[in-house]
Amino acid sequence: MNTGDTIFKNTDLELHLVAGITRGINILSSVCENFDAEYLTSDRLRKIYLQIVSYHEENGLILNLDSYIKLYEEDEAEKMLTTNMWAKINAEKPHTTLESVIAAKITLQNLYVYRQTQESTKQLIRQLKVASETKNYNTEPIVKLVRGLECETDARGLSEIVELHQGYDLFIDDYKKAVKNPNQLRGIPTGIDQIDRYMVGLRNSELGMIAGNSGSGKSIMLMNYAMNCWAHYGDVIVITIEMSKLDYIERMYCYLSQIPSERFRKHLLNSKELQYIQRVDEKVQAHPHKMHIVDMKGQCTVSSINKQIDKLMQQNPGKIKMIAIDYMNIISDSTGETNLQWESQVQTAIKLKLMVARAFNVPVWSAVQTTIDNDGIAFSSHLVDQLDVGIFITPDKDTEITGILPGKFFKTRGFKASKFQLETNYAIWSCKPGNSQLARKLQTMRGNND
Repeated sequence: MNTGDTIFKNTDLELHLVAGITRGINILSSVCENFDAEYLTSDRLRKIYLQIVSYHEENGLILNLDSYIKLYEEDEAEKMLTTNMWAKINAEKPHTTLESVIAAKITLQNLYVYRQTQESTKQLIRQLKVASETKNYNTEPIVKLVRGLECETDARGLSEIVELHQGYDLFIDDYKKAVKNPNQLRGIPTGIDQIDRYMVGLRNSELGMIAGNSGSGKSIMLMNYAMNCWAHYGDVIVITIEMSKLDYIERMYCYLSQIPSERFRKHLLNSKELQYIQRVDEKVQAHPHKMHIVDMKGQCTVSSINKQIDKLMQQNPGKIKMIAIDYMNIISDSTGETNLQWESQVQTAIKLKLMVARAFNVPVWSAVQTTIDNDGIAFSSHLVDQLDVGIFITPDKDTEITGILPGKFFKTRGFKASKFQLETNYAIWSCKPGNSQLARKLQTMRGNND
């Protein structure tokens, strides 16, 4: 397509991107994924970009000007033009960062969509003019152009087509990596061994739910997943809808300090405890991973959640390893209202799966409140069909005494799972595998009484 007459291009950003990928393999691998050379309007920059990518794929190194000249024979005039462009690249290189290059990538992708849309619009106008002049009112060409226009305005990079035989190569590479690392879980561990043995951790692109009645411990379990991921594997985004950010932060520092929550809630912390919490915070600040807490206030929709996550993803490229949403039932529908009808809840789950889990390729877990009168999962069994993994927890008559919280999987992604027990500690907002001696003693006593 001839882009000479378009306003939807930015050669400065194109130069910035190409200069950025010459800085190091980390930037190159982050930027070049899902980036098409067609997004570049400069023929020379496009040529250099392709050669940098090809050189890296073959040699695992970053191409520089000296290597470029040795590898690619060109006449003197072409060599001079290439040298001049490389001089511009080298001059721009110190001004690039991973964040700035990714921002340039996103803008260039969007500009490409605008260029394609502009061209389709021109064709549409020409077709309308021809129809008017010739009195030919056959709408088929117009329908095709409009459908093409809709395709061009769709977000790029959110879909991928692969033939089955090509998919085999992807599968076998992934399988060989897994065989070489048998002790490495393929997902992010929850930190609760009983659960991890069943589902092999939290997996990218999957939507998981922790279901239970009000006060059953859903938020504790979800927060423990998030804290374990943050402590050992990478950044975490927590979307808090029910609780304010201060409530959630208080719970997290209670969990980290192991100081009973009642002392936080009643403002009874003494000077030693406050000093200890300060030392905990110093460790949090020095920690290599970040815990991003997003306080969604009023009329929180999946679209607004998507926007907040997208912003954090761009600010922290490649670092976000899990997203926790507390909790799903109170996410608003497209009208901005919270709708507890099962049809609306199912639509919310579908959107979370497609617009968050699949779109950002990270594990997404949420909590969902069940209804006592329905004795089911979030108002309808139809919701189960939209989940990858679902866990149901329900306190029994002994939970208050033993701290043991029974649980079971109500949806799995192909693995076999059975019931499990958690040992919860509401005082410090934590849970772990349930194997307490008190629970076993209580069960023995019951057996003797029967």
